[in-house]
Order: sequence, then structure tokens, then C-alpha cells
Amino acid sequence: MTDDNSFRTIRQRVRAAVAFAAASVALCAFAAAPHEGAPESVEESELGATTVENNEDGTARTEKKRLSFNLRAELASGYLSSSGTLGDTWPVTTQCLFWKNDLEEYGYFSGYFWTMSALHNKQHDRHREAFYDFETAAYYGYNWKINDDFTLCSKAGPLWNPAIGYRDGYNCSWGVHAVTSLENPYVSPYINWLGMVRPTIRERARIGLAKTYKAAEKLVLTPFVETVWMDSRRYQSRYGGLPQDRFLGGAFATTTVGFELDWKFSKDLVIFTRLRQYDVINSQSRRAVKKSKDYYAKCDWPVLGIGFEYRF
Repeated sequence: MTDDNSFRTIRQRVRAAVAFAAASVALCAFAAAPHEGAPESVEESELGATTVENNEDGTARTEKKRLSFNLRAELASGYLSSSGTLGDTWPVTTQCLFWKNDLEEYGYFSGYFWTMSALHNKQHDRHREAFYDFETAAYYGYNWKINDDFTLCSKAGPLWNPAIGYRDGYNCSWGVHAVTSLENPYVSPYINWLGMVRPTIRERARIGLAKTYKAAEKLVLTPFVETVWMDSRRYQSRYGGLPQDRFLGGAFATTTVGFELDWKFSKDLVIFTRLRQYDVINSQSRRAVKKSKDYYAKCDWPVLGIGFEYRF
């Protein structure tokens, strides 16, 4: 029994070290989704891009649409929210419509409308099954090209979730969402921050690293690793009690390691699959999760998804 406990302690410390290292690298790279279910954002540089033919010499060139849209739909084996919480271990579907208004040298306005449905009734006492969660946000963003390799991409704006599909006792929520990434051909660090104002004031930040590889002519592979920091108020609402080991007034609670594989089926259609491994790394959080009676209360869980993106 002592050996088992020692092994678990070592494993937890290794997880915490990995999370702290990822956070440190990302924080050093910067001087600088929301509710329980904001979507993963598409690349702003890709949204609105279209290839047309030059009639004079027959060569292809890329032009930007001023107003463009992107529809992303996914079928997943579970629900891993952008706030670092495993919300379901049974199949769900999500749909998201992104939009972007390119202002050229003045930046851009963008946003999304997102919804989720459960393909089961295990949480019927909390919400309906079809389109039970809805969220929308609007941003102003600007991409600053530092040099030929590095571009600092930032956007921020309000976010709102009306909780229209939930039973009594669930209030609408809103806050401020900001995303910053340092895009480059090597490894891109990013910070995804959310400050909720209603129903209670609380914050969280997803900090991670991503690398994009061109696996084949029409295949793009993007592995990533990220950790989620929660302030003491969000941590307490998730796990009960204040974090014992604090960092900037909160704690790193979870990590996610995964990849996304994109297949460019046509000029406007991309089919993708992604696999994410979710882990609770904070020992206090793991104890709280194990005490929960919810069927989706897991300390470690893989989430597999498949879907498509259509740009127009």
C-alpha cells in the first residue's frame, strides 16, 4: 500500500511539473471559450481566404473576403469544455458558425454562435437533450506581424451564454474573453483567458503550445499540449474548498494533450478528426473528483471527435 501511494504521489508531481513547464514557456513568450463550452477557434488567418485565378498569366493568387463565414460541426465521444472541465463522457454534437469582418490594416471584427446537443438522456434532470447549450461572442482583433516568421495575434470581446436549455437553477452567464497567440513556423504558444462577470466573478486561463505539420499535400497535423489555471473562486466552484497549492491566487488543475488531423477535401471543405487526453493533475482536485457521484467525474479520460469545416 505504501508503494502504491508513493507511485501515485510521484505521478502527480510529474504531471504538475509538466503543466508548470508548459505554463512557464507560454508566459515567457508573451508580455501578455468561455462559459463551460466555448468552441475551439478557427485560425483567423484562414477564415475568409480564398484562391482565385489570375486571368492574365494563369497563376493563382490568394485574396481576402471582407466578410466571411465558417461552419464547424463535430461528433465527439464526450464533452471537454474550454474551461478545463470534463462535462460528459457520453456522445455529444456541437455546431459553431464563425464570422469575420476583415478591416485590413485596421484589424478585424469576428465572433461565433455555438450550440451543443447530447445524444443521450443521462443529464435530463439538468437540461434538455437537443440544443441545450448556446453561446455567442464578438471580438475585435489585430494581427501584428513582427517579422517574416512571427506574428502576434490577439482578439478580445464580450461573451454571453443564456442557458436557455437548462432546468431551473441555471442562470445566464456573461464575461470577457481574450485570446493571444504567437504564430510562427516552429512552436506557437497561446493564452486563452476568460473573466466571468455573471453569475459570479471568476477567471480561468488556458495556456499551451501547438505545432503544425504538413503531413501530406492535403493533410495537416497539429499536436498540442495545454494546462488550465483557475482562480480560487472558479477552483472552489469546481472542486469545493480553496486550492492548497496556489499559484497567482489560483491553481493549475488540469492538462490536455492531443492532436487534430485536417484533410482538405476541397477548396472550402475540411474534414477533421481530433483526439484529446484529459488529466486532472492537482492532487486536491483529484480527491474531489473521486468523491463525486456524477457519472462523468473522471480524473483521466480520452475524448475522440470527428467533424467538418465549411468556409463560405
